[in-house]
Amino acid sequence: ESCANMAALATIVNNFAGNCAQVIPTVSTASADFAASCEGAPDPMLENGAAIEAFLSGKTLVMTGDDIPEWPLGFFEGANFGAATQCYSSVTIAFDGTTFTTTSDLGTLVDAPNQGDVGTCDNATVSNQVAFPTTGYAIDGTGECFDVRFEYAGFTQTGRARVTAEAVEMELYFLDQATGATCADGAVGSAGVQVNGMDLGGNSVQVYRIAE
Repeated sequence: ESCANMAALATIVNNFAGNCAQVIPTVSTASADFAASCEGAPDPMLENGAAIEAFLSGKTLVMTGDDIPEWPLGFFEGANFGAATQCYSSVTIAFDGTTFTTTSDLGTLVDAPNQGDVGTCDNATVSNQVAFPTTGYAIDGTGECFDVRFEYAGFTQTGRARVTAEAVEMELYFLDQATGATCADGAVGSAGVQVNGMDLGGNSVQVYRIAE
């Protein structure tokens, strides 16, 4: 929303500068450059956890298609991990101001019938749907990078995230399984993450498009 506001402001300033070019010849270019750089960048107006919560309240976040990483939560999507299998068709997260509810349409594992088998994930074919409301959560940081903790009945996810003009990007792992995955360690998607003592095998950043 702040990026949209900046784009509108740039238009107003451009019009003004066009009429007063001799007085402020550089304002138009500077404002346009700033607004352009805002697109896709972390939101600078979300300066603390409370502001991030207020921004997310009432919104629905949707991850599908190419926005689903190959290694969600640090596990290869084509591997059979039983109940912890990470093959998804889509994931929706809704926040009502007090509870995050995650609804996952699970994809279909191919050629991995038994736990421990490695095959492929058919993201296009839904095999089941599961939903989990949070029992608690914590958000600490700014829109540029904030540490997150989502507590559900029976398991907890932690990691780091950021808000852009179009999406919320989250890098999440099961509690106590990952190291190097906080904002103090680097930006979302930074190298150096280990899961269960081993280097992360690939991209684990989940991209959720913001739907009002």
